[in-house]
Amino acid sequence: MKTHATFFAVLLGVLTAFAQENYGTWPYYKNLTINTSASGANVTGNVFKVPILVRLSAADSVNKLRAENIRFTKVDGVTRLNHQIERLDSALQVAEVWVLLDTVYGNNSTQTIRMYWGKSGVSDSSNARAVFDTANGFQAVWHLGESTDSTVKDATVNNFSGTPATTGTGGNPFDTVGVIGRAKSFHVTTVASNAGTAGAYYTIPGTASSKLNFPEQSIYTLSAWVRPVDITNSGKIVSKGDRQYYLAKRNSGASYEFAENQTGSGQNWWRVNATANTWKYVVGVRTGGAGVAGGKEYVDAVVATTSGTSNNQATDRSFDVNIGRDPSQAGGAASYYLGAVIDEVTISNVARSPDWIKLSFETQKPGATAVVKGATIANAPNITSHPQNRIVNVGTSVKFGVSVSGTGPFTYKWVRRNVDTVGGNSDTLTIPSVVLADSGSYKVVVSNANGQSISNPAQLTVLPAGQEIYSSWAHYRDISVNTTPGAANVAGGVGKFPLLVRLTSVQNDMFAQAGPNGTTIRFTKSDGVTRLSHQRERWDSVNKVAEFWVLTDSVQGNFDNRLRVYWGKSGAADSSNGAQVFNSANGFISVSHLGDAQGAHPRPNAVAGAPYASLRNYSNTYTAPEGIIALADTLRQQSDGTVNGNCTQPCGDDYIDLGRDSLNNNYNYFNLSTGSGFAVSQWVYDAGPVNVERLFSMANDSLTQAAAPTAGTGSRVLIMGNKANTGTGNPTNLSIRYTVAGTSITNFDGTSNTFTPNAWHHIVASKTSGSSAVNVYLDGSLYGSTVAGPGIGNVAHNYVWLGRTADANPNFKGKFDEVTVATQARSADWVKLSYETQKQGGSALVIGPTDGTIVGIGPAFTSHAAELSMTRTSKGYSFHIPGGMSRVALTVMDMSGRVLWNRTLNSDEHTVLWSGISGHAAGVYMVRLRGITVEGKSIMRSRTLAP
Repeated sequence: MKTHATFFAVLLGVLTAFAQENYGTWPYYKNLTINTSASGANVTGNVFKVPILVRLSAADSVNKLRAENIRFTKVDGVTRLNHQIERLDSALQVAEVWVLLDTVYGNNSTQTIRMYWGKSGVSDSSNARAVFDTANGFQAVWHLGESTDSTVKDATVNNFSGTPATTGTGGNPFDTVGVIGRAKSFHVTTVASNAGTAGAYYTIPGTASSKLNFPEQSIYTLSAWVRPVDITNSGKIVSKGDRQYYLAKRNSGASYEFAENQTGSGQNWWRVNATANTWKYVVGVRTGGAGVAGGKEYVDAVVATTSGTSNNQATDRSFDVNIGRDPSQAGGAASYYLGAVIDEVTISNVARSPDWIKLSFETQKPGATAVVKGATIANAPNITSHPQNRIVNVGTSVKFGVSVSGTGPFTYKWVRRNVDTVGGNSDTLTIPSVVLADSGSYKVVVSNANGQSISNPAQLTVLPAGQEIYSSWAHYRDISVNTTPGAANVAGGVGKFPLLVRLTSVQNDMFAQAGPNGTTIRFTKSDGVTRLSHQRERWDSVNKVAEFWVLTDSVQGNFDNRLRVYWGKSGAADSSNGAQVFNSANGFISVSHLGDAQGAHPRPNAVAGAPYASLRNYSNTYTAPEGIIALADTLRQQSDGTVNGNCTQPCGDDYIDLGRDSLNNNYNYFNLSTGSGFAVSQWVYDAGPVNVERLFSMANDSLTQAAAPTAGTGSRVLIMGNKANTGTGNPTNLSIRYTVAGTSITNFDGTSNTFTPNAWHHIVASKTSGSSAVNVYLDGSLYGSTVAGPGIGNVAHNYVWLGRTADANPNFKGKFDEVTVATQARSADWVKLSYETQKQGGSALVIGPTDGTIVGIGPAFTSHAAELSMTRTSKGYSFHIPGGMSRVALTVMDMSGRVLWNRTLNSDEHTVLWSGISGHAAGVYMVRLRGITVEGKSIMRSRTLAP
C-alpha cells in the first residue's frame, strides 16, 4: 500500500485552503453507490465520518486518471469530499483511494457519491490527515505500502512512523501484495514450539508515553488485515507489550486474540479461530470497564464468543508500539515474532461500533461489492478560453474565438446581443468590416452529445473612425476617487466636477513615457473607452511634478469612484483644453490658476473668452512661488505703491486684477447678480494679517481705477476678507459684506478663530438662485451665512480684484491660488470634494500601479470581487485569486511602490494569507496580482488595503 504524498501549502505558518472548484469542467465522472442493504454490506445502522475504500481498475474505464486530477464529491457534484490516494498506477489503471464520508446510511442501496477525473492543469489534492483525522478518533494509521527497508508512514497528524528491523538473517519486512494495494510480509527464520524466535518487525519510536499509551479499562480500537503463513506458531500483529494491550495470532487453538492487561484482575482476552493463508480483518474493541465485559473481538465483523482472564500480573506501559512482535519480551525465546502478511493497521481512541466494523470489512475485503461503480459519463464541453472584449473603429476586421476541452465532436452557435445567431459552426467568428450597429455582446454556445456550455459574453465596442482607442495606449493607471467616510467623506453626488490629479515621483515612469509636456496623456471613465476632457496646468519632468484638471461627469457620494489615465501612445497629439474642462455647462465664467514661471505677464483664464488676470504694480523681476496647486502668485506689500508706475491712486500695494486684462482691455465681463446664484472660490495663504485684509472684491459703479467709490445708486461692492480678532498676527476670522453707495448694509464677521496665518486655506462664498443667503465655507466646512445685498451686475463696469478694494488700501501679504467665479451656486458636497481633492496630502484620490487595476475594500467595492477578493481576518489578509491563470505572482506594496511581501503561486493555489500587515502602520497599501491567463494575455490586478 503505497502512501501518496499529500501537498500542504503553508504560508507564514498558516495552512491554506483550496478554492472551490467547478467540477462541471472535469471531462469525466462516474457515480459510486454505497450499498448497505442486505444485497450489499448488510449494515443496518448509520455510520458517521467513516473512510470508505474505493478500488479502481482498468475495467472501470478510468483512462486519463492521474493523482492530480481525481476528485470526489457528494452526488450534487459540488460538495467536496476529502480523499487520500493510497496507490495510483496510471500505467496499470489501478488505484486504491480512501474517501471520507460524513454519513453512510444503513440499509440503503441508493446513497451515491461522485468521482471526477481527467482535467488538466490541476494539482494533487490527496489529504491523508483530513481523511484519517485525530478528531475522528484515529491516532495511528499505517497503510504499510512503502518499499522494503523504508520507514512506514502514519497517515494521521501524529506522525507515528515505523522503523523496520529484524533479529534474524532474513532481513526487514518486505513489500508484497496486500488486501488493499501493497502490504508487508513478516517472516520467521526459526521455529520453536510456542513462537517465532527470530524475524522482521517495525518499532514505532516515541509511542511508549504517547497518545497510544491507553490506561487500563479505557476506550480504544485496534484493527488490522492479516494473512498468516501458518497457524501453528504464536506472534503479535500489533502490540504495546504483553502486559498492556495487543492483537495476536496464537498457536493455542489456532486463534486470533485481543487482550488487555488489568493489574489485580489479570489479562482479559477474546479469541476467534484462525485460518492459514487467508486474509482476515481482525478488530479489538475496548468499550471501557473491568474484565472481559469491557471489550470485544471481531474477525471479519463477526464477534468472538470465547473470552477469559489469565496471568494476574502488574500492567507495564513502558514499551513502544511494535508491529510484528511483542516488545515486552524482545530478544528472549518468547518474543512472539509473527509469520504473516499484515496490511492496514489502525489504532483509535474511540470504540468503533459493530456497524462501523461491518461496513469497513464489507468495503475493504477482496472482491467487495458494497461499493458499486457506475458507467463513465463524459461532461458537457469545458470552455477553457472565452471570447475577449474588443474595442475597434468602424471598418476594422474583428475575430472572436473559443477553446474547448472534453469529448467531441463539438458544434458551435454564435449569438449577438442574446438574440441574433451570427457566423457559422466554427470555434471562431469573424466580422470582416464592422459598423456601429455591430456593437454589443457576443457569446458562443458549444455542444456535444452530453450537453452544452455557454461562453462568457464578449463586448464589442465600435467607435467612429478616428476616435482614439485607449487599449492601444502603451500604459494605464487606475485612479480612485474615494468619497467614503474614511477618505473625502462626501455624502452626496457632484456633477460636472473638475477633478485635480497630481502626479509625483511615485509615477516616475509617466514622466519618462508620456512625451514632451505629457502630451500623450488621456483620461477616461473606468470603462477605458469614454474620454474625459482635461487641462494640464503644469508638467515638470525634471522635478517629477504635474497637475491635471479632469472634467468628470459625476462623482458619487460615499463611493469608490474610478477613472483611468492612459499614456505612451506614439504620435498622439496634445489634447489639453481648459475651455472644455471649465465651461458654462458647469457654471464657470472665470478660472485663474495663477502662477507662471515666466514672470509677471498676464495669467491666462481657463474659461474661453474670459479676461486674463493682470498683476498690478509687480516688478519685472517677479518670480512666482510654489502654490497649493502648481505655482501661485504673491502680494508683497510694496511700500511706495508705484512699481512700474501703474498705481495712480493711493493703493500702496500690488494686487491682481481679474476684471480687466491688458490683452482685451475689458471691464464689461463680470455680471453677477444677487438675484441669481453665484459662487466664488479661492485658495489663500495669509503671511501676516493686519486688522482687515481684502481677499476678493467685486464692484460695479461709475468709478474708474483711479477714483475712489462715491455715493450714488450705482455703487455696489462685495468684499470677502479676513479680520484680526485681537490684533496683528493673531488667528483671524473670515468676513463678508455688501455695500451700497459706500455704506455697508450687510455684514458677516466670523467668530471662530480658524483662519490661521501661514497656512493655505480654501474659501468659498456661494449663493443659490432664489435664496437670500450667502454661505461661506472654510476648508470644506460651512463657516457661516449672511443675507445677500442688492444686485451686483448689469452695469457697465465690473471690477474684480484680489488683495484690494476701491475704497481702502488692501494691506494683504500672502499668496493666492486657483481663483474661480461661477454663475451658479456650489453645493456643500461640491465644496467639500474640492477641498479634499485639492489640499496637499489628502487621501481621497489614489493613483494605482502602472497597468494595474486598483480595487478597494468594503461595500462600495463588491463589483470588483471577481477580479481579486480578500478577507480581513484576525491573522491578516486572505487573498482569493481568479482561476484560469498560470505563472501567478502576488505582491503587496506600499503606495511608493516598495515591496513588502510577494509570493509566486502554484497552479492550483487560489487562496493565500499574508499575516505581515500587522507589522506595518495604518495606511493604504496596494496588492498586485500579475500572471498569464490561459489565453496568454498578460494581466495585472490589485487592491488597496489598510491594517
